[in-house]
This record gives sequence, C-alpha cells and structure tokens, in this order.
Amino acid sequence: MADANPFLVCLTGGVASGKTHVSDWFVSNNVEVIDTDVLARQVVLPDSQGLQAIVEAFGPDVLQSDGTLDRPKLRSMVFSDENKRLKLNQITHPLIRHAVMSAIEGSSAKLIVVVIPLYHGQPEYLFFDRVCVVDVAKEMQLDRLQQRDGVSLALAEDMVSAQLDRVDRLQLADDVLVNNKSVEALEANVNKLLAYYQQYII
Repeated sequence: MADANPFLVCLTGGVASGKTHVSDWFVSNNVEVIDTDVLARQVVLPDSQGLQAIVEAFGPDVLQSDGTLDRPKLRSMVFSDENKRLKLNQITHPLIRHAVMSAIEGSSAKLIVVVIPLYHGQPEYLFFDRVCVVDVAKEMQLDRLQQRDGVSLALAEDMVSAQLDRVDRLQLADDVLVNNKSVEALEANVNKLLAYYQQYII
C-alpha cells in the first residue's frame, strides 16, 4: 500500500441499476476498481472453503456436473426464501470482505472504487470516504433484469425486493448517479464525479 491511505469510494446501487457500466467506465479511465461480484465468484471456486460451506448448507444439488456452483439454481433458491438468503450471506460476506481488505492493502493506487451491490451501511464497511449510489427507477430495473437475465417478472420483483429499499439506499449516499436517461448522460456525470474525487488525491 502507498504511504498515504488511498481515497476509498463505495459504488453501490440496486440490481440492474448500471453499476457495471459505471465501474467499467472507471476502469477505462485508469481508476482501480475492486468488484465484490468478482470476489464473490472467487470465494466459491471448486475446492474453496466458501463452496464447501454452501454445499453443506444447501445440499449437493447446488453443484453442476463439473463441480462448480450452479448459480441460477442457488439464486432461485435464496431469492424465494429470506432465511436461505441470510444463510448464504453469512457464509459469503465475511470471505468477500477479507478479499476486499487484502486487495486494498496490496494496492498502491491513490483512488480505489469498491463495488458493493449489497452495501447497506454495515459496520464492517464504514471506512469509505464516499458512498456513490447508482440510482434507477424500479420499472427500469425490472425491465432490464428480464431482458438481461431472462428471468420472469415475478423473480425480477423478488430480486429487487430482496435488496435495500431505494429510499434507504439513497439516504446512505454522498453522491448519486441517476441512470434513467442515456448512456452518454450517465458517462458525462461519472466524468464529473471522477474530477471531484481526484481533487482529494492531488
């Protein structure tokens, strides 16, 4: 890690809000991004502690024939049962946080954006300098989910409802990127936000 602590930004937002596009834009502008969705896949790779714990909790049916996690099956299982969703989070979240901290400690970047879709102000993540929320209307979320993931409207609604309420999420925000218009409009706003963050690291 660099001598000075990096400026840390939490990037969050509801499912299908456009977080990936925003984080990809940061990457294309030479900002270091740590994506907990990527880390979430790494902590459940075959022979990992995470995958073993998931199989013990949910049974071998969550595995595909090659021994990897059957994500669509697990997703359907947990989004329809709050207790199962909580159980999954109890398994994966500590592993993901450990991976986040390791990545931060191993970085020399002055500005780091950490993508945390399920951020809700939890105590273990209260070290961020700014929290940026990508905000989108619920109707657009549902439409994007159905088109992107090929899920039913009912499952899309379950996926949205399983996350933090939009109003509560916005209350956590230091910065808000509204993604109800064009990609160009979103990128223009991200560009302004990056310029704002960079004033803290010069």
